Amino acid sequence: QTILVNTLPITPTFFSERIPDFREDLSQEIYDTLRRFSFLDPDGYLVEDPMFSMWRDVVRPVLARANHTDNMETGRSPIAEELSLAWAREGVTAQYMEHTLRFFETGSFGAQ
Repeated sequence: QTILVNTLPITPTFFSERIPDFREDLSQEIYDTLRRFSFLDPDGYLVEDPMFSMWRDVVRPVLARANHTDNMETGRSPIAEELSLAWAREGVTAQYMEHTLRFFETGSFGAQ
């Protein structure tokens, strides 16, 4: 059985809820910037694959003002990784860990 990973909306606290020790005010500012530059639709979903979009160009100054270090490289940056997860691009995610563990325990994805 295949489990499809759903896209996730970016919220004001998206990064601070998902990245350890990430400041909530910085998460809010990144969210505001992504919205202002139309990287998010009205519901907060990314409109382009973050691997290829220019989000780094608008987020870099936000991080610099906050004195926050992040190279924003795919595969190395917590921000880039979380955006990839929101786009549902990642091949590895903990989003469905409960289903995965149930499969290992029972051999089925169904409720047991």
